Amino acid sequence: MVTRQYYDGQGRPKITYHYRGGEGNVPVLCLIQLHDQGQLWEFDSEDELRAYFMDRLAAADDRAVFISDRSDYTLKAFTLMKEDLPRYQVFHSAFTKNGQPNGKLFAVYEPVKQALADHHLSGLISATQQEAADAGKRFATKASYGIPVTYIPDTQLKKKIPFSQRTPGQMVAVARLTNVKRLDHLINTVITLRQKHPEVDLKIYGYDDGWNNYATSHSLRKLVQDNHAEDYIHFCGYQHDLTKVYETAQIEVLTSSYEGFAMALLEAQGHGCPAVSYDINYGPAEIIKDQVSGRLLPEGDLHALYTVLDELLSNPATLESYADHAQEVAARYSFENVAACWKHFVTTDKDIQRVLAD
Repeated sequence: MVTRQYYDGQGRPKITYHYRGGEGNVPVLCLIQLHDQGQLWEFDSEDELRAYFMDRLAAADDRAVFISDRSDYTLKAFTLMKEDLPRYQVFHSAFTKNGQPNGKLFAVYEPVKQALADHHLSGLISATQQEAADAGKRFATKASYGIPVTYIPDTQLKKKIPFSQRTPGQMVAVARLTNVKRLDHLINTVITLRQKHPEVDLKIYGYDDGWNNYATSHSLRKLVQDNHAEDYIHFCGYQHDLTKVYETAQIEVLTSSYEGFAMALLEAQGHGCPAVSYDINYGPAEIIKDQVSGRLLPEGDLHALYTVLDELLSNPATLESYADHAQEVAARYSFENVAACWKHFVTTDKDIQRVLAD
């Protein structure tokens, strides 16, 4: 490949990518030309092109604020911009590889601290208050905000869901079939529980993760097959609307190593479904009210996972009590409350206030 072109609505070349031959005849980008505002602009990289594009957006709006959750696309471009405006990085998952505040950073986040120090970033936004506090310490900034990534509509929070419509023993897990979700913990626990609770049934909803030729998916399916558990452990794939799933299950279970928010726990409670989760970073401790809407367990503790699920299956009255309180707890994430978090951010952040005051 030598050139690649994009055209405007009149069929005229707008952007042209130029390549040279690289090792193994792989094309290497060496120049980008852009026809814009009656001029020909030239860039050495896509980061320079993105910076120009964002500068044009900023120049057109003197109250512009940029918020990005794709640092791999925007962070370098932010450092190349000429316009001075507030710019924020969103962590949509844990910022370290093990979910621990002092763990190894994901590579895409390694430049964040320097970008903050150089004022190419104004601040950080995380999905939970705990991650916001941890990120503020790790990246040495006071401008670190916790703002939930979603909300539960009031219509859902007010919906009456009788506990009697829930299927006894029905558990669900909403998770990709990937190693970080540790679904083998749940599968092995359900296999053991089945010996005491023959009504137990587990449905797993989520994509197969293609990493390493679907290694985790194959391993989990083999685990179920080897234990002859296909009749009561089901891989249901991705499903767009889980309303019926959440409203007929008795327990939603999460066994991940780490999360950015654990949205499935909130969705389940919004539908009145009790939740059981390892107390991991980040999300469960802020979403579940322990022993009110569900249970928080020591991280990775298989014995606690079995003991608590056994206890709940043996005491449906406790499960019903959790179900009765689940929507009340989920109401912390109503539209009004989440909007208030955004309002607090906009009205207290000094860089945004500077832009609004100019």
